[in-house]
Amino acid sequence: MNPANFEGVLLLQQVAAELLKRYCDHYYNYRKREYIEPRLELRELTPEDDNIPKEDFYQLIVDGDEAQVITGIQKIKKDLEGGEDDLLQVGDLQACNFGRHLFQPLFHVRRGGKTTVLPVALNESEYQFVTDLKMWCDDKKATLEKGTVELFLLRNLSRGKGVGFFEAGNFHPDFIFWMLARGKQYVTFIEPHGLLHEGPGSEKVLFHKRIKEVEKRMNDSDVILNSFILSWTRFPQLKWNSSREELEANNVFFMTDDRDHYIDKLFSRLMDATE
Repeated sequence: MNPANFEGVLLLQQVAAELLKRYCDHYYNYRKREYIEPRLELRELTPEDDNIPKEDFYQLIVDGDEAQVITGIQKIKKDLEGGEDDLLQVGDLQACNFGRHLFQPLFHVRRGGKTTVLPVALNESEYQFVTDLKMWCDDKKATLEKGTVELFLLRNLSRGKGVGFFEAGNFHPDFIFWMLARGKQYVTFIEPHGLLHEGPGSEKVLFHKRIKEVEKRMNDSDVILNSFILSWTRFPQLKWNSSREELEANNVFFMTDDRDHYIDKLFSRLMDATE
């Protein structure tokens, strides 16, 4: 066989295998959704939920004999035990006490850091979102303390434990955010996410529409569902032939080059939904 023809046959086999795999994935998710949809129910989140870590303590594992790192960890531990309600950092390790998150503290280790955090640590975009939200809440403290609006946040775990959606290719958004206002519960799924390898037709991007189909199936007028993508990718880097305004209309906000405003825009969108 001519080598060129052989390569062509091999390429066709690879394409056929990929198409077959995608078909099987879609068919499996279709059948699973068909089974799950009639059984959807709203239930109370309890401490026994898989999304709540069962461990009583964090484990911080240091790579090698790093006395300076260990000293830094001990300092952060002391500050956290003292009720320090601030953003703490020693070397590559960052910690945040955020009272509106359902468990705390939250940790982040900068890429290349020599510390491993168990059971859960946030990546850079997730940690920025949490700290930006914390600062927003601190700035609005007087308003929030009036009690007309209650806010809660939870890091959603990955497959097998967290909340996922077959409507979007088994998508597990990074955070679940609750806002209680005017007798209604606004449950919002938030994904800080780089978009260089996505497109306007991405299931994650379109999920803000599909979540409304889930809301309709829930058939509970007191529960409002929303979804947002917080782009870690700067807007000028995207080549989607869409304006910033068009993307924001589809619940895509930019957390890097619009850092001072994206939380305000997210809440503005949610508050508009309460009208």
